[in-house]
Amino acid sequence: MRFSIWPEPSRPFEEIARLTTVCEQMGWHAAYFADHFMPNGPDATPLRGEMLEAVTVLGALAARTSTIRLGPLVASATYRHPAVFAKMITAIDRVSGGRAIAGMGAGWQENEHASYGITLGTITERIDRFQEYVAIVHGMLTEETTTFEGAYFQVRDAPCDPRPVQSPLPILLGVRGKRRTMAIAAKHAQVWNAWTLPEDLKELNAVLDRHCEGSVQAFTLGPTPRAIETVQLFDAEVRSHFT
Repeated sequence: MRFSIWPEPSRPFEEIARLTTVCEQMGWHAAYFADHFMPNGPDATPLRGEMLEAVTVLGALAARTSTIRLGPLVASATYRHPAVFAKMITAIDRVSGGRAIAGMGAGWQENEHASYGITLGTITERIDRFQEYVAIVHGMLTEETTTFEGAYFQVRDAPCDPRPVQSPLPILLGVRGKRRTMAIAAKHAQVWNAWTLPEDLKELNAVLDRHCEGSVQAFTLGPTPRAIETVQLFDAEVRSHFT
């Protein structure tokens, strides 16, 4: 088991940086950061509250740290074009010397989409868009150029230069849809996150294993299901007594 930190994006940056540095000194594995623009609410009503933008913060942390891994948990597929996100996460990988994690999710928070005029769509539309999104990011992180023609996104001979330091740069997908989104994780991800209760985790792990077995047969990934690392979240109090 390895420990990571997921600081609140409402914290001041200097506190986030200090907390991340302390965790790095203790040998923690990663610092993840939520990708939201405002506090969540029960409906589409915009709410005020300080929320730092995730990719910018991760880039700043990359320049202030040396060993801890860094990634969004998770970047919404609705907020940035996938080619732009691939370039962003590659830049973090270069600045950090090969410590980036490309965390992605389909998007869900209603009020920030409504307030900023960003299309969220139905659940089916979100998953369709997410599938295209991950395929493009995966292609740009692993291939010299990527061409993709989809209903939501199109790229043509798209490069991602300079190339990531890591090969592959790990893709983390935050999903728990048993039929479709976990199949996307089985095909593309090195890391899987599902915000779920411990009693449900065993069943979801079994679902992911079955999708990985299907990927072996359908995509010739190897003779056995490939290993996917699991990231789970829990709340903990970290006291602000830094030295």
